[in-house]
Amino acid sequence: QRLDDAGRRMANCLRKAVDDRARRLETLDAGRRMASCMTKGMEDRARRVDSLDKLRLSLDPKRPLRLGFALVTRPDGTLVHHGGGLAPGEAVSLMFEDTTRQAVIDGEGGAVAAQPVAAKPSPKKATPTSTQQGDLF
Repeated sequence: QRLDDAGRRMANCLRKAVDDRARRLETLDAGRRMASCMTKGMEDRARRVDSLDKLRLSLDPKRPLRLGFALVTRPDGTLVHHGGGLAPGEAVSLMFEDTTRQAVIDGEGGAVAAQPVAAKPSPKKATPTSTQQGDLF
C-alpha cells in the first residue's frame, strides 16, 4: 500500500512536471508566433511609410522646378495656367528652383500654329532579281 501511494505521488509529480513543461513550450511557441507577427507587421508598416514618403516627394510643388520648369505667377500671386490669357506688357514672375525673376510679356497672345510635319517616305521593299529558284542539288 505504501508503494502504491508512493507510485501515485510519483505519477502525480511526473504528470505535473509534464504539464508544466507543455505549458512552457506552448508559451515559447506563442512567443515565437507573436514575435513573427510583430516583425511582419513592422515590415509592412515600414513599406507603407516608404510608399507614402515617395508619394509625398512626388507631390512636392517645387519638384517641377528641380526638373527645369518654371512657375509663372501674376503680381497678385495668382498662378498663370495658360499663356494665352496673358496680355502684351503684363508683368509676371518666373520662379525657378534657385531664384525668382521678373518678366514682361511681349508679342501677341494666341495659339501658335503647328507646323505640318512631312510624312517620312516608307522604305521600298527589295524586289528579287530573279523569280526562279536555283537548283539546290
